[in-house]
Amino acid sequence: MELAKLIKAFGYVTSENRDEALANLIEYVVYTLDSPQDIAAICDFIKLEFDVQFDPAELKSVASQMLKKGNLERIADAKFKLSDSRVADLRAHSRSIALRQEERQKRIGKYIDEIDSSNLAPEVHKKILISFTQYMYECFYEYGRRAVNIISGELTEVERRTKHQILKPFIDSFSPNEKRVFTDLVEHFTDVMNSDDLDYLQKLAYKAELFFSLGMDKETYERASEFNFMDWVVFLDTNFLYSILNLHKHDEDDACNQIVRIIRDHKLNIRLTYIPDTRQELLNKKKDFDKNIARTSFTKHQISALLSSGNLDGFSKKYYEQKLEYGDETPHPTEIIDHHIASLKEKGVLIYNSNFKSLREESGYQHIINETSAFKEYEKFRNETRVEKGLDYKQPKDDHLLEHDVFLREAILFLRGTKAVSMNDVKYYGLTLDKTLIGFDKYRLRSDRTVYVPVFFLPSFLLGKLLRFIPLPTDDYKKAFISALSSTAFDTNSNHSVAVQQSAQKFKLMGINDERVMLSCMADNVFLEQFSQLEESEQVPFIESQLNRKHKSMHDEMSELRGKLEEREGMVSEVSKISASKDEDLKRLKARIKVLEEDQGLFIQELKKLTTPKAEIRTQPETPLFSDTQDSNFEEAVESELEEEGSEINSFRTESSPIQKGQYYILALMLIIGLPIIVASIMIKEYIYLAFIGVPTAVVISVAGLFFDIRKSIKTRIWSGLLLVIIYTLILFSNWNLFFNPPLQ
Repeated sequence: MELAKLIKAFGYVTSENRDEALANLIEYVVYTLDSPQDIAAICDFIKLEFDVQFDPAELKSVASQMLKKGNLERIADAKFKLSDSRVADLRAHSRSIALRQEERQKRIGKYIDEIDSSNLAPEVHKKILISFTQYMYECFYEYGRRAVNIISGELTEVERRTKHQILKPFIDSFSPNEKRVFTDLVEHFTDVMNSDDLDYLQKLAYKAELFFSLGMDKETYERASEFNFMDWVVFLDTNFLYSILNLHKHDEDDACNQIVRIIRDHKLNIRLTYIPDTRQELLNKKKDFDKNIARTSFTKHQISALLSSGNLDGFSKKYYEQKLEYGDETPHPTEIIDHHIASLKEKGVLIYNSNFKSLREESGYQHIINETSAFKEYEKFRNETRVEKGLDYKQPKDDHLLEHDVFLREAILFLRGTKAVSMNDVKYYGLTLDKTLIGFDKYRLRSDRTVYVPVFFLPSFLLGKLLRFIPLPTDDYKKAFISALSSTAFDTNSNHSVAVQQSAQKFKLMGINDERVMLSCMADNVFLEQFSQLEESEQVPFIESQLNRKHKSMHDEMSELRGKLEEREGMVSEVSKISASKDEDLKRLKARIKVLEEDQGLFIQELKKLTTPKAEIRTQPETPLFSDTQDSNFEEAVESELEEEGSEINSFRTESSPIQKGQYYILALMLIIGLPIIVASIMIKEYIYLAFIGVPTAVVISVAGLFFDIRKSIKTRIWSGLLLVIIYTLILFSNWNLFFNPPLQ
């Protein structure tokens, strides 16, 4: 598989189109069935219609977002229905789609009649129309948005051969005369294509991108997994362990268990672990279970009464639900904790083998105490805000729980170090079900300018990220793709759909034709949101400014990676036994630099086509484009820090090092002293030995700055240092006798 295709697949799955695609599917199901549906029913209908099985927890999360936007409404029994305004919009949109499709088929049918005047039989006429539509679907499956150009006849030699392979099954199914008509239609479709047809192709391209964002096919995933693109260590909070040990009932339970299953089944390079302090909290909880959860053998009616009372805590409720279903075979929570190490190990969750000694020493422990006090202040502030808004007061955490949460956060930050300024730099994360802890983490993120990336996330957030990088759960990826394109599931009348088509027209007007360059903007929801709000006269300059900004960002990242690569290669050549992880890191860096070089070349080629003066481009606002919506303040801080870091790197490369500056001063000083000595030695021969000492010393010291320049590789500096010592020693010994026994006149 070509590297370009793999890069394109990563671009699709990492875009923000996935949530929009899932929202469209939910709307389609509820609109088609014309009745309220729960998440399970929606999943079943999608499986039946498209042969794709989605995770209910993810669909539930997307439905919650749709509730906030007002497109969905929740009714009894956890069912969802479309709002009246959304139903009216979809109904009008469906009629518009049907009308345009009918007009398009009539127009193509008329052209078929012009090709063949022998009046083809109605069934043959219909067969050619259906085959032509399926041929277009096949092109979009193979090429994505690039299919618009291929159907229009703009092909490379490789694409021409692939197009022939796509056409062959259709051509072989026709008689000679039917084959002639079909081939003529394919080759000359652009001659009769109007703006409605172009709009139809652009919509197919957008629908294809929505589908591709749902996940890779199995073949692409297997190739992608060779790159080992994820290398994370995820620390689990105690409440996460409760979920996967089946000890309590929580909305995030499904997400927790799905994460464990996906990492295990797909062999992702993600290590799930927990610190010794978390294990101690688990053991402490055993005492509560022994005291508060009765071991009495209740009857089913008594258990039902307990559950119906509404007064059980989450742990007791989970235990009695299990007991109602499985009877006396249900283990008591204390028994589960007794065997928790083996149970967690079976799920691939191992204890982290470090006690974090430095955090427990006096200075580190004082920091833990200070952070615990800050957590208490945050809880107090949070409760005051809740009371002001008329919400219930939340009981503050016990001190030992606060200390555990703070210690876990500081342990993760300790492992991260101080160099992590973006999520790409981070290897260590935390997962928790505690939204108060997540809130405190964000609060400290805003106040502590040495931390740029959140420490804790909800399991459902990580699950949404993981689902992008596993194969789409379907038995036939291509069949599911064609089913999605042929249905109205991904037909949308959203602002983004209009914006992406308008931007495609602007790209065409500007002469920009490369798919990766266009996709860098079209797959960016923030770009589309800003683009849709501009006047038409402002759209081309805006696109130019964004392309220039992306080009600069690529250049800066490539420069930084080259610096890292040079440093790593120096280490590899110096150290004979480098670890396998370092070797893999080198490969990834080289691959990323190669991709950036290719993309930068494309951007340079496309930017040369632009006619807007550079001065005008520079005046355009450089708006930050981020896909992650966790925290806008955090994203702005990260971008600012990245720009500062890029400036420091460029400054470091252009300015002289302190040693070089010192070299120049020493050289000047030694020449000022050395020149008079040389003149004096010529005039007064008894002092000639001074010339043998002063001048070589000046030269050697001046060259020393170059040899010890810290920007040279380790190997260069070592050999240069040895050479310097040898030269200086030879000069010293050659002049030793002269120095102590000067010649007499």
